[in-house]
Amino acid sequence: MRPLRDPRHEKVAQLLALGKSSEEASREAGYRDGTSFADTARKRSHRPEIRARVAEIQSKEAELVAIDVAWIRRKTAEVAGVDLPPKAIKASDKVAALNLLARMTPGALVPQKIAETNPEGDGPPLAPEISDTERAVALAAFFARQKNKSETAA
Repeated sequence: MRPLRDPRHEKVAQLLALGKSSEEASREAGYRDGTSFADTARKRSHRPEIRARVAEIQSKEAELVAIDVAWIRRKTAEVAGVDLPPKAIKASDKVAALNLLARMTPGALVPQKIAETNPEGDGPPLAPEISDTERAVALAAFFARQKNKSETAA
């Protein structure tokens, strides 16, 4: 899908994909506040073309995050396994890299449960299972918000 024809709609879609509220996105896209601004912003964010564009932007970000996670795992494994001169790296750095790699690998630190349970272990899980795609979309939105915050601060 190409960018939306209306530049303000495109800006709203990009900001919604970053996790902004419909009001924040509309305000930053240049729409003026008025008596029914919140309602109009919400309706605007539900327009089919804007929703489709948000989904497209988030799916592209999710693909990039998947690449980034694989890269991080490879680099962490490289750092953990590299033999460097003793003065170049501390043992604590290697341990930290191994711990990071273990946290990124499901089941590496703690055995996997046979059945999902609540924290007490006597009932069903408290929250539904999140798919890898949902996790990647959420992570992409988080990284985009962090990047936006760092650019705003600079």
